[in-house]
Amino acid sequence: MNNKRNKYNALGFVEALISIIIVGVSSVVLMRIAASALIDAVQNDKIDKATQYAVEGGNIVKELYEKQDAVGWGDASSIFPPREDLTDISLCYIILGSHINPNNPKPQTFSFPISGLTFRFVTCKDPSLFSSSEIRNSCKSNYHDWNINKQYPFFRLACMKKEEDYIRVKIVVGELNYDGKVTKSTNIKDYVYETTIPIKENE
Repeated sequence: MNNKRNKYNALGFVEALISIIIVGVSSVVLMRIAASALIDAVQNDKIDKATQYAVEGGNIVKELYEKQDAVGWGDASSIFPPREDLTDISLCYIILGSHINPNNPKPQTFSFPISGLTFRFVTCKDPSLFSSSEIRNSCKSNYHDWNINKQYPFFRLACMKKEEDYIRVKIVVGELNYDGKVTKSTNIKDYVYETTIPIKENE
């Protein structure tokens, strides 16, 4: 009788142990699924923000062109790069913003900054085309002290080339803390958005 009771007790212990193992494995699987879902959510949100940031960049470039066009080009081309300089689509211009209203963290105006040493517009090579970390760091260095997107710190560049009757514009948006080569985990590949600016016949 005691042997049977011991046998039942042993079986009960084994069943409880198996149940604990199953629950533990299930918890690990569920945690991995939850972590994967969270990573996907962050990644998708970053891609969405980068897309919005790039489209906004295209609109900013068009507005700056229209402002320069309104005041005239000549020697006073201090708003938009001279069109005759736009010969290489892999050469990018930095887009920065100015905070006019201290109560509003979002910039009220944007511009292509000019170097105080060379008195030329600040440029760098397109980091989405060149894998050199030196080139990428050259572009990113202009953004570490200024960035409107504190959640996901991005840099934003305008690469431009003048064609016969329009200006081809390529906006490049990338993460400051990532190499931008591939979309992986919560990091995303550099996002590229293209648009054009028509040149009027009398210009």
